[in-house]
Amino acid sequence: MTPLLPCPRCGQEPTQIMTWTGVTIACKPCDVTCFRFWTSRDRALATLAKVRSEWNANARKIADTTLPFAILFVGAEGQGKTTLARDTDARLRGRGVRLQEMIHEVARDVLVRMNTDLATLRASDALTNEYQEQVFLRQFEEEKKRGFRNYVTDRGPDNLAYLAEHGSALDHVLTKYQGQIGTYRGHVRASVVFHVTPALDVRPDGTRVVTTSNEVHRIDAMIKFLLASWSVRPYQLRSANHAERMTLISNVIRDRAGIAI
Repeated sequence: MTPLLPCPRCGQEPTQIMTWTGVTIACKPCDVTCFRFWTSRDRALATLAKVRSEWNANARKIADTTLPFAILFVGAEGQGKTTLARDTDARLRGRGVRLQEMIHEVARDVLVRMNTDLATLRASDALTNEYQEQVFLRQFEEEKKRGFRNYVTDRGPDNLAYLAEHGSALDHVLTKYQGQIGTYRGHVRASVVFHVTPALDVRPDGTRVVTTSNEVHRIDAMIKFLLASWSVRPYQLRSANHAERMTLISNVIRDRAGIAI
C-alpha cells in the first residue's frame, strides 16, 4: 500500500484510525484530516487506500500553497505595522503557505547603511532626501526580487509621504524613477493592502522620523491621499486591539485566498 506522506504543516507522521464506521487519517494539532465511511466491510482495504490517497493529495496541495498576491501593511510610524506583518507571516506559514522571506525594517537598515541617525537626518534636508530616496529604492527592489507576490511586508509606498512631509525632493524622485513608480503603482493595486490608521501612542526609539501625535496624523493623511491617487482601496485597520486587527486580516485572507489563519 502507498506509504503516507508526513503532515505538510509540522512534518510529523499522521495518525491512522480505523473503526467500524470508517477510517480517518489526521494530524489533529495541525487540523489536517481525511475521512471516509466504509461502503461495506468487504471493501475496507479499498476504502483505506482511497483515504490514504486523499491524504497524500491534500498534503501535496498544502505543501505547494502560495499567495497569488503580496500583503502590504501601510500607515504612519509606531502604529504596529511590523507586529501585524510578523504575526500574519507566521500564521500563514503555520497553515503551510510557502511564503517568500518577509520584508521588514527596510528604513532602519538604510539608516544603518548610511551610517547616520535620526538627529542628523532632521538637521539636513539633503540627507533626508537621500535617505527617503534610498528607502523607496530598497523597498522597490526587495519586492521586485520576489516577483511582487507571495510575501508580507510592513510598508508600501509610505516613504513617499514621508518625503513630502520632511524632505524637498518628491518631484525629483517622481521624475527620476517614473518607470519604477509606474510599475510599483500597478503592483500595489494588485496587492492586499492593510492601512493601519492612527490608534496607538508613538514611542520614540531613536529611528522613527515621526515622534508626535500631530505628525502621525499628518503622515497618515498623506498616505491616505497617496493610495487614493493610485486608485488603491485598502482595508482599514482602525482598532487599537491586536486581536481585533488580526480577526479582520484573517477574514480578508480567507475571502481573497481561501486560506484560514
